[in-house]
Amino acid sequence: MWRDDPEKFYPDHTHSSVTAHVILEGLMILTMNGKSETYFAGDRCEVPAGVVHSALIGSHGCRYLIGEK
Repeated sequence: MWRDDPEKFYPDHTHSSVTAHVILEGLMILTMNGKSETYFAGDRCEVPAGVVHSALIGSHGCRYLIGEK
Protein backbone atom coordinates (compact mmCIF):
# COMPACT_ATOMS: atom_id res chain seq x y z
CA MET A 1 0.00 0.00 0.00
CA TRP A 2 1.20 3.51 -0.78
CA ARG A 3 0.00 6.96 0.24
CA ASP A 4 0.81 10.19 -1.58
CA ASP A 5 0.40 13.72 -0.28
CA PRO A 6 -2.03 16.11 -1.94
CA GLU A 7 -1.00 17.33 -5.39
CA LYS A 8 2.12 15.15 -5.53
CA PHE A 9 3.39 15.00 -9.13
CA TYR A 10 5.38 12.19 -10.70
CA PRO A 11 6.95 13.47 -13.95
CA ASP A 12 7.34 11.30 -17.06
CA HIS A 13 8.93 7.96 -16.22
CA THR A 14 8.74 4.25 -17.09
CA HIS A 15 8.71 0.95 -15.21
CA SER A 16 10.52 -2.21 -16.31
CA SER A 17 7.41 -4.34 -15.71
CA VAL A 18 3.63 -4.00 -15.83
CA THR A 19 2.42 -1.84 -12.91
CA ALA A 20 -1.13 -1.86 -11.53
CA HIS A 21 -2.72 0.58 -9.07
CA VAL A 22 -5.95 0.04 -7.15
CA ILE A 23 -7.20 3.33 -5.75
CA LEU A 24 -8.47 3.05 -2.17
CA GLU A 25 -8.98 6.73 -1.28
CA GLY A 26 -8.65 10.00 -3.17
CA LEU A 27 -7.81 10.22 -6.84
CA MET A 28 -4.96 9.93 -9.31
CA ILE A 29 -4.73 11.49 -12.76
CA LEU A 30 -2.60 9.28 -14.98
CA THR A 31 -1.28 10.59 -18.30
CA MET A 32 -0.11 8.00 -20.80
CA ASN A 33 0.21 8.12 -24.60
CA GLY A 34 -0.95 11.75 -24.61
CA LYS A 35 -4.22 10.95 -22.82
CA SER A 36 -5.11 11.80 -19.21
CA GLU A 37 -7.56 9.71 -17.23
CA THR A 38 -8.77 10.22 -13.66
CA TYR A 39 -9.03 7.23 -11.33
CA PHE A 40 -11.16 7.34 -8.17
CA ALA A 41 -11.58 5.05 -5.15
CA GLY A 42 -12.48 1.57 -6.42
CA ASP A 43 -10.81 2.05 -9.82
CA ARG A 44 -7.86 0.05 -11.13
CA CYS A 45 -5.34 1.32 -13.65
CA GLU A 46 -2.53 -0.52 -15.38
CA VAL A 47 0.64 0.83 -16.98
CA PRO A 48 2.39 -1.47 -19.45
CA ALA A 49 6.13 -2.03 -19.09
CA GLY A 50 8.27 0.61 -20.78
CA VAL A 51 5.43 3.09 -21.43
CA VAL A 52 6.21 6.72 -20.58
CA HIS A 53 3.63 8.12 -18.16
CA SER A 54 3.14 10.73 -15.45
CA ALA A 55 0.78 10.98 -12.50
CA LEU A 56 -0.81 13.79 -10.51
CA ILE A 57 -2.43 13.13 -7.14
CA GLY A 58 -5.67 14.89 -6.22
CA SER A 59 -6.07 17.73 -3.72
CA HIS A 60 -6.91 15.33 -0.87
CA GLY A 61 -4.04 12.93 -1.46
CA CYS A 62 -4.36 9.31 -2.54
CA ARG A 63 -3.99 5.90 -0.93
CA TYR A 64 -3.59 2.90 -3.23
CA LEU A 65 -2.32 -0.62 -3.66
CA ILE A 66 0.47 -0.94 -6.18
CA GLY A 67 1.77 -4.11 -7.73
CA GLU A 68 4.29 -5.03 -10.40
CA LYS A 69 4.48 -8.14 -12.53
